[in-house]
Amino acid sequence: MTESKDIDREWRPPGENDKRSPCPALNILANHGYLPRDGKNYTPEQMRDAMQQHFNVSKGFAYTLAKVSTLLLGENGKLSLDQLKAHNVIEHDASLSRKDANLGDNSKIDRELVDQLVSLHVNGKINADSLANARNIRIDQCVKENKEFTYGLRQRALSFGESALLLMTFGGEKKEISVDDLKCILLEEKLPKDWKPSEKAITFWSLNKFGRDPEEAKSI
Repeated sequence: MTESKDIDREWRPPGENDKRSPCPALNILANHGYLPRDGKNYTPEQMRDAMQQHFNVSKGFAYTLAKVSTLLLGENGKLSLDQLKAHNVIEHDASLSRKDANLGDNSKIDRELVDQLVSLHVNGKINADSLANARNIRIDQCVKENKEFTYGLRQRALSFGESALLLMTFGGEKKEISVDDLKCILLEEKLPKDWKPSEKAITFWSLNKFGRDPEEAKSI
């Protein structure tokens, strides 16, 4: 599907009544107008098309993500971004950029957590090792701070998948993100300057392989 060239795709922060989620990628799509900017009542097809066209997530994988999210959290076959903050459905404790639901607003960015993540860069880049180290630190923090901390196999799998998807979407061939680009993605929820989608479609299988063995999967 080809978009009209006169459609406004400039980045704009959400308005007072716009909805946003704990997921930076979906928020980015809304902030750039690739999804309706109000963040409300998306169909699975809308989310599928936006992820496929602008992040090069494969059609089947994008539709699965959108459909499952809508079935679990939406109403009448549609999903608003703020519904994704429901705790321990898809959202989970030990986020690298959000507070635990028991400790604050789990849909808003926490700048201190982003600073903590950025501090783990390797030569100015955030890579798989950076994210793994950040995750271990967050788990230790949450164990100490959150009396209701939950982090079982499902939460762990979601965490690994999110980290892999972040690097595969924004990390280019080397699967690493510059500190400046990461701040743009997480703090502004904006596409970095000169960023381009992955040349190879991101599939469930490529994501799973990268999440299990980043070194082996760098050619994906």
